[in-house]
Amino acid sequence: MNWKDILIIIILITVVGGLFAYEYWWGPRKESETLEMPKITKEPVEEKEEAPLLTKEEIPPELIKPEVTCQDECSQTGLKKCSDNSYQICGNYDEDNCLEWGSIINCPANTVCQNGSCISAPIVQCTSGPCCDTLTKTFRPSTYKCQENASTEYGCPWGNEIQGKAGSRINDRYCSGSSSNCDGDLKGGEWIVRNQCTVYEACQNGVCVPACEDGTPYGQCSINKPRHCDLIRFGTKDENYLANKCNICGCPEGQQCQPGGSCIKPNPLVVVTVNSSIQPSIQSSLDQYKTDLEADGYRVSIYPWHQGTPNELRNYLKDQLSNNLVGSLFIGDLPLAWFEKKVTYLEEFPIDLFFMDLDGKWIDTNNNGKYDKHEDGDGDIKPEIWIGRLIPNGFGNQIDLLNNYFRKDHLYRTGQLVLPHRALVYAGPDPALSQPGDDLGLDQIYGDNITIVSYESGNSEDYKDKLKQGYQWVHLITHSSPKCHAFEQPFCSNEIYNIDPKVFFYSITGCSASRYIENEYLGGAYIFSPSYGLAALGDTDVGGFGRPEPFYAFLLGNNTIGYAYKEYIIDAMSDPVHGGDVEIIPLGEKTLLGDPTLRITP
Repeated sequence: MNWKDILIIIILITVVGGLFAYEYWWGPRKESETLEMPKITKEPVEEKEEAPLLTKEEIPPELIKPEVTCQDECSQTGLKKCSDNSYQICGNYDEDNCLEWGSIINCPANTVCQNGSCISAPIVQCTSGPCCDTLTKTFRPSTYKCQENASTEYGCPWGNEIQGKAGSRINDRYCSGSSSNCDGDLKGGEWIVRNQCTVYEACQNGVCVPACEDGTPYGQCSINKPRHCDLIRFGTKDENYLANKCNICGCPEGQQCQPGGSCIKPNPLVVVTVNSSIQPSIQSSLDQYKTDLEADGYRVSIYPWHQGTPNELRNYLKDQLSNNLVGSLFIGDLPLAWFEKKVTYLEEFPIDLFFMDLDGKWIDTNNNGKYDKHEDGDGDIKPEIWIGRLIPNGFGNQIDLLNNYFRKDHLYRTGQLVLPHRALVYAGPDPALSQPGDDLGLDQIYGDNITIVSYESGNSEDYKDKLKQGYQWVHLITHSSPKCHAFEQPFCSNEIYNIDPKVFFYSITGCSASRYIENEYLGGAYIFSPSYGLAALGDTDVGGFGRPEPFYAFLLGNNTIGYAYKEYIIDAMSDPVHGGDVEIIPLGEKTLLGDPTLRITP
């Protein structure tokens, strides 16, 4: 019998059954066949008495069903766990009271199960390799050791000295973290001693090799240039020794190689930077000045300046530092750097410190062509060199003034121009500027040979008279403008030039007295006076000397004025109160007029 026959039988049974039911319930009946509903009697049903409930002890043992015991499969409802790339949830899913894991639920496509949750599938980084995690298809981390005893390393962990030790250690290879290959770093264990070097050997790359007394291997340069480890025969024995070979090993910075193999530090270099338009007219004076400096132990470079920016001039000087540059004398109209700061009002002034600090950083925050910040930059804010200026603004023909200045300079150097070995400290009428009897530190140089005039008696006529009496050094303290000192009567630059003071050197504590951009400025009148003036230290703006004692101390020991000038600024920048901030203390305004290479004669 096939399925068709079975289907026919089912259909026939359904039809016949339906006809029979219709005939029974709804077909025509005889009266005697009418169905009657049962009659309801009104008699009350007799109540039956319920049997009392049995206690547990009264129930027969064979009728008591045993209690079902179970054990939890998981610890907390709702807890999830991964099963391959699916997960299950902990719960009570059956008739007992125990927890079990539910049905497996598959994670959606492009996801993987991690810690019971479906997360985005990570990018497949690898599928095989010693540094591939095949479960996550990701690179193993760099902390995973992929090869033990990968190599043996030889080295000198105890140093390279004579009679040192040569060592070795076993290295393991680690994964790189970016590759499935075992190609990461080698990490070693403890070093062990392989060889003890002899008195003529030192360790190099894990091997004892012939070496010189400082540990330099034979045939190599020492760290102490220009030393080179050579072999020399003493009688019948070969020994290592250090020889000077600067042609092979070079020289320390700032030194020069000599034909014999040694290195020497070259004499200090002075760059004479001169405006090219006036150079031909003062060339003979420059030649004499160069000869005088060379006789004093300097190397001299005459550098004609044609045109350019302050930064270009500064960079040129910076390049000369490797040649042992100590300073530069600026002659004539040369680039100026400007600085601005606001204390009680906005101050703007030319700043020579810009050309002295060659590794600091100068910033113009508002791009107006004037610097307003000075920071360490590649080095620090302290000067590396000194700068002196010769700018003959006013008082006659500038060529004549410059030639005459160099004439005085030569006479002073050769001992043909002399003044008494004494100093003058002179104070103007303001008592706030000085203390009576204060020699300002000049006693370090001149001892008791100092005349001190305090504010009670200082006046212009007396100061004029003192200038004619002859002093090597004058320290003046008085209010000033670029052209005049403020005594009870102004004492101005043209008068100073005309009286031709018998003074070589000046320290001027007076605002703007050395502002060399002004015509007939006070500092110029002092140094370009016909017979004696040689140098003046002052300010290009509102300023002051602070305590000058360190400056005069730096002149001791036959040091030059330029050296004392530079060291004075460095010392002031080390002040723990001000920290050398040129925006706070008056260092940027300081300028040296005249020849910085001069020294005080006994």
